Amino acid sequence: MRFHFGPIPETPGFVPELPWKPLKEPPPMMLQWVALPVAVMSGGIVGGLWAWLTPASRLSEVPSLGAWVLAAFVWLIPVHEAIHALVHPGRGLSDRTCIGMWLSRGLFYAHCHGPMSRDRFIAILIAPFMVLSILPLIGCALIGEVHLLSFTGSMVNALLACGDLLGVMLLLWQVPRNATIQNQSWRTYWRSEPLFADPSHT
Repeated sequence: MRFHFGPIPETPGFVPELPWKPLKEPPPMMLQWVALPVAVMSGGIVGGLWAWLTPASRLSEVPSLGAWVLAAFVWLIPVHEAIHALVHPGRGLSDRTCIGMWLSRGLFYAHCHGPMSRDRFIAILIAPFMVLSILPLIGCALIGEVHLLSFTGSMVNALLACGDLLGVMLLLWQVPRNATIQNQSWRTYWRSEPLFADPSHT
């Protein structure tokens, strides 16, 4: 695992020529704006599920709720990126994983160098949403109680994950299931056929 400040680093030796095809995706400066409708949708759905499945409406009377929401923005960012990294090949411990901050674009990232399957790439993108937004909701629904850490983390992460969810939608719409994915800096490329047979690299 490596740490990096600034733009997502390029992968040495990777030249995205045919048969690699670029994914049609917004550049970093536009990503947050394009993903806003996704944030409204994901936040609304998750919030609606909290209201339906748990006694979350009682939390409106908690005077410190706003402070918990602000705190969630702080602790969620490193945890969110760590979950991305854990789904990388090698569980994020290999040299393929790069954790970084691109402050001029307001982006934090867990980047993986090298090729992987489309399904692995989708799993990397969606893992923080499932772990931080959906699992706490299911847990609180099962016990019939709502904890502030679970609720605020789930809701804030549902908003923060909008870029990841947009990425999942783009991959599902544009890339066939058996394809291979690879990034070059922030750009995503794909090729129709699998690049390797060893499942440990997918």
